[in-house]
Amino acid sequence: MIKNKWKVAFVVLAVTVVIAVIALFISLRSILPEAEEVPYTESERTNEQGLVEIHSTKAQLNELILEATSEFQEETPYTVELLSDTVEFQSTFRLLGQSIPITINFDPEVAANGDLLLQADSLSFGFLTIPSEQAMQLVKSHTELPDWIVVHPSDSLIEVQLTNARFDDLYSFRVIDFDLARDEIQVEMFINRD
Repeated sequence: MIKNKWKVAFVVLAVTVVIAVIALFISLRSILPEAEEVPYTESERTNEQGLVEIHSTKAQLNELILEATSEFQEETPYTVELLSDTVEFQSTFRLLGQSIPITINFDPEVAANGDLLLQADSLSFGFLTIPSEQAMQLVKSHTELPDWIVVHPSDSLIEVQLTNARFDDLYSFRVIDFDLARDEIQVEMFINRD
């Protein structure tokens, strides 16, 4: 009879754990935002000639990114770093009263018009695995980004619209080459007088 009590207790415990895990998974799925359907559409490159051509390295651009992102991190601190062949985004999000770290690695690609496209490659959300679309929606919803950085959750894509950005209300840029593996980053600078 004692053997049966332990077996019954073990089965009840196992079933309880399975039900608790399923309930937790279902409740987390209902809390996480659904991905918005804002697909990326490619723009054509203009024939306009840049004023200056800038060559940079990952280390130099990482310093510039650190300086530029510091003003947009008041609500949700985050870091963006160029690694050996990916762009890494790290932040934390509050979920159920807990700070959960999120890390997304992106494969960079130069768009036809000279903008930079960051395609989500791998991600981690604490110890959970969530679809990349929902992770991108979290980034879009909870991270203060400049207007010229557009998140497309349904495509798991971030579009860095350097061609539309205005720095000091005068300068804009177009990416020519963005090869992290070779440590070669090439950008054209434009003066916008309009």
